[in-house]
Amino acid sequence: MPEAQPPAVAKKPVRLTPDDYKDMLMNAPVGILSSTPDGRFTYVNSSLARMFGYDSPHEMMNSVEDIGAQLYADPGDREEIKRLLKKNDKILNYECSFIRRDGSLFWASFDIRAVRDRGGEVIHLHGFFSDITEHVERRNSLLRTQFAMDRAPDSILWIDDEGWIVYANDSSCASMGYTREELLSMKVFDIDPDFPPEDWEWHKKEVRRRGSMAFESRPRRKDGSLFPVEVSTNHFKYNDLYLACAFDRDITERRQAENALRRRLSYERLLSDICTMAVTAGNLDDFLDQSITIMGETMAVSRAYLFEHRHETDVMDNTYEWCAEGIVPQKDNLQGLPSGILSWWVETLKSGRNINFMNIEDIPDEATKKILRPQGIFSILVVPLFVRSRYYGFIGFDDCLQHSFWPKEDVDVLLSIARVIAVVIERRDEEKKLSLERLQLLSIFDSIEESIYVSDPNTYEILFVNQALEKLLGKNVIGGICYRELQGLDSPCPFCTNDIILKQHPHAYRWEHYNHELGRAFSLHDSIIRWSDGRSVRLKLAVDITERKLTEEHLKENEELLRSLLEVTPVGVSLLEGRLFKKVNRAFCRITGHTQHELVGMPTSMLYPDEKEFNRVAGELNEQMRRDGLGMREEVMQRKDGKLINVIISLSPVNPENISAGLCATVQDITEQKQAEEALRESEKKYRFLAEAITDIIWTLNLDLKTTYVSPSIAKILGFTPEERIIQDVEQTMTPESYERAMDLLARELEIEKEGGADPGRFVTIETEYYHKDGRTVWMESVVSLMRDCNGNPAGIHGVSRDITERKHAEEEREKLKEQLNRSQKLESIGTLAGGIAHDFNNLLMGIQGHASLMMLDLDPSHPHYIRLKQIEEQIRNGADLTGQLLGFARGGRYELKPTDLNDVIETTSGMFGRTKKEISIHKKLNNNLWIVEADRTQMGQVFMNLFVNAWQAMPGGGEIFLETANHHVRNKETHPLAQGKYVKITVSDTGMGMDAQTREQIFDPFFTTKGMGRGTGLGLATVYGIIKGHGGMIDVTSEPGQGTTFEIYLPTTEKTVVREDAVNGECSGGTETILLIDDEVMVLDVARAMLQSLGYRVYCAGSGQEGVAVYHEKKDEIDLVILDMIMPGISGGEAFDRLREIDPTQKVLPSSGYSVDGKARQILEKGCNGFLQKPFRLEQLAREVRTALEPKEGSP
Repeated sequence: MPEAQPPAVAKKPVRLTPDDYKDMLMNAPVGILSSTPDGRFTYVNSSLARMFGYDSPHEMMNSVEDIGAQLYADPGDREEIKRLLKKNDKILNYECSFIRRDGSLFWASFDIRAVRDRGGEVIHLHGFFSDITEHVERRNSLLRTQFAMDRAPDSILWIDDEGWIVYANDSSCASMGYTREELLSMKVFDIDPDFPPEDWEWHKKEVRRRGSMAFESRPRRKDGSLFPVEVSTNHFKYNDLYLACAFDRDITERRQAENALRRRLSYERLLSDICTMAVTAGNLDDFLDQSITIMGETMAVSRAYLFEHRHETDVMDNTYEWCAEGIVPQKDNLQGLPSGILSWWVETLKSGRNINFMNIEDIPDEATKKILRPQGIFSILVVPLFVRSRYYGFIGFDDCLQHSFWPKEDVDVLLSIARVIAVVIERRDEEKKLSLERLQLLSIFDSIEESIYVSDPNTYEILFVNQALEKLLGKNVIGGICYRELQGLDSPCPFCTNDIILKQHPHAYRWEHYNHELGRAFSLHDSIIRWSDGRSVRLKLAVDITERKLTEEHLKENEELLRSLLEVTPVGVSLLEGRLFKKVNRAFCRITGHTQHELVGMPTSMLYPDEKEFNRVAGELNEQMRRDGLGMREEVMQRKDGKLINVIISLSPVNPENISAGLCATVQDITEQKQAEEALRESEKKYRFLAEAITDIIWTLNLDLKTTYVSPSIAKILGFTPEERIIQDVEQTMTPESYERAMDLLARELEIEKEGGADPGRFVTIETEYYHKDGRTVWMESVVSLMRDCNGNPAGIHGVSRDITERKHAEEEREKLKEQLNRSQKLESIGTLAGGIAHDFNNLLMGIQGHASLMMLDLDPSHPHYIRLKQIEEQIRNGADLTGQLLGFARGGRYELKPTDLNDVIETTSGMFGRTKKEISIHKKLNNNLWIVEADRTQMGQVFMNLFVNAWQAMPGGGEIFLETANHHVRNKETHPLAQGKYVKITVSDTGMGMDAQTREQIFDPFFTTKGMGRGTGLGLATVYGIIKGHGGMIDVTSEPGQGTTFEIYLPTTEKTVVREDAVNGECSGGTETILLIDDEVMVLDVARAMLQSLGYRVYCAGSGQEGVAVYHEKKDEIDLVILDMIMPGISGGEAFDRLREIDPTQKVLPSSGYSVDGKARQILEKGCNGFLQKPFRLEQLAREVRTALEPKEGSP
């Protein structure tokens, strides 16, 4: 049976005394109060007193006499509360802002009710208070953020892991036409047809892997239209959910501008192609067919066509048509359309107006619409075609897929094409007319009994002979060569009149000729006519005068002989007897300027400047004539007008057997020939002088690429003489890359020549790298063209080359500077982030360092915890060194700038490094008169140590480091990235493995390292770069694999002198002064206060700049020193400093910061601060800086 259970013992209820209740109220976690309606407290608990900054409830009740005026930020809030409570007895919940004892504001939420007496009058107010400051600030921040996003000009969408839209701003709704509620019920795939759902998982992974992505897409509006956007997307975590944030920027206008530009360029190309075809068109049908085709393809229409109006039958025919793929041709259905049924259409076009309708149903003529509807046309554009101002037809195109609007630009293009086609049709009609006239002319020629033929004056080809000439020759010679078929010669006739008739066209040339091949004499009539193919050809009419000539010659043989000698010849002829003129011909008169009457009977000496000159010429001619039978000299004669002319004089006896019978003297005027020869010599001399004096190189090659000429300037530019260059192969004169580029260009140009139609005067420009005689290379820019023979065919190459080496080097330098600027901007943005991280990390280290220092004060050095605390301090110093690197990298992270001799820093760091790395030999070449720079010595030491370590790691088997310092003056800032001025240059070189170009480009990037994971931070050289940039300097690197590495550093100089520093005493000395400590970090505030109190100081604390100013204003007579944090929300350290100095301009202030002594800290120091306290600081550092700030400087009162 079960065991008996003990009887249950009843628990006695715990009874609380009134004191227990009072204690519970006093220590409750929320503020509790009771007050009178007129604003005085009757009860306050501890939580409420602390909330308002009072040490005790008693102090708060005694200090506050008017709750509304002293504690409410807006006293009107209390009046409103009283008004509301007066109306009812319910508990009122209210939020508003209050003022703490130190003047700072905070937000509180409270529940309050009114206690009334029996008469209903309010006698007390009871309430409970809670501090909601953080909640209000978070809420306000969220509201501000949401307001900014809602009002952003770009669309912003938040998308969850399944693609649902969970947030959409106003711009998203406006751009897509949805309400926010509609968008929030959709997935991103619903509005973006370019984004298939199956790609969503890949997209999420890529965004999270990259951090962000950018691409273009086309979302769909509510009305179904698409519009282009530029999308930038990233991801973030919100309430434990990963969300994608997409920023969409509408690029519709940009796309429209791009499309308009492409369309305009395509139109220009269309017109250019049609114009080119028009110039070379041989067949009108082919030209029109091709023109309509490329017009349709370029304009992106359904059909393009040309209709011709047959005036003789008054019908229209669709003669040419092009159709896009899938469009049914209509050409066969549109033949013989009577103009009468389309009178509106025809009259509109005949009047010069265009037909342009986006919707053919808008055409006012029903007959026209009946023709167009069966063709499936939605839109149409047609322009008239006029040939010689007469209506010829029309060209146009239509759209069978959609309603299209063709703007003025499209209409203008179509009108231009119509004008080109009209010109080609006019040309065809002219050619037909000429062909008909030619046939008529040839028919007439065949009916003439005299011989007629037509030949090409350039090729001598016989193009036509009439029946009379064909009968005379006994064969058909069309296609033969005239001098061969008609004269029996192997080369052009010496008496050919082609040049004469070409020069005096349109006038004919008449002459007579005896044809030895035919044995006949002819009277010839030569003229130039236009042949059917447009050529200028020779028309010859030959009248047979053989019989007449024989008769005349027999009758006048002697007389004609003399007359031809004296009158016909262009040479001046005279008969002399006894040195007197007996007879002269007209040519002689023309040459001398005298008439026959003035010459006949006169002495020949009258044609010479003086008697002496005449005797000389006459003597030499007579002597030559007696010796050789003929005297001939080139001399100078004087005309009647006194002008001297150059002549060739020939003197021979009329009867060689009897010289006294008389002499025959001929005179040929060669003045113009002499002048031309002299001009030619001067021109040749001038152009040869230009070619030899010009600084550029002028050269020519034959088509076998052998140099045929090169100007002397080659010696100055490339070191070779012209003679040396001529025997060199072209391939030997330039680098292989340049030779290959030049050969490609030549092949391309010769291919263009083969195709025909190229501009014979064109030239091209090419840049090539030539070899100098001394082995270096020289960049040349050459302007090259083809030389041509008399037939216009390429015969060689001509070029002018200019030295552009300096320009090429300048371009390379500009690219290098641009690359450096990009790297600097990238590092600057990362550096800003690094500086913020270093600041926050230093504050954390400060808390650890302070507590460690305080604990060590209470421990004997032999205590085991003491050693561990020392190790903690060491780790803190390592962390501080790391933040120092971050601050150095952050550009502007300079701790303390002082005039510095960098030789001292290099000696110290190289000595320290050399003692630990015995396998490295260090060579120093230091300038003893090195200029002074203003630098942070600690950071400069860090720069050189990082460079030494980098060199050591590049020489695992040992090696050498070379250090050099020098003074450097930058005078030309156009070719140097530094501003003009004086700099100190430091060179650090090693004999290590060197770097390739890719590594060299990245060595200054943060976190880049060539060492394995865990073996380096990648901050060493990035820190070097940041420190040097922060000092206003520049660092550059040169390196090749296997050739070592050289770093060059440039730092600006200062005129200040170096100040040598005394050794720092490590003892901690305190004092009894009063210090105000201002810092927004509670942890730093607590530990710094404890450290100062351990040194004997009296400390006031303030958690913000505003509170610090308030405390100082109240306690300024007690405070000896203010330790002021530089970076605080609200009132910053700089603003707090200014307000403290407004209260007391002599107040001592010691700035403190987790940043370095630069930026705002530097500005405050320049205003007269008392040192600088760098976080994290040890107790001895704090003691030293405080004593230094408190103790008066030497010479001060």
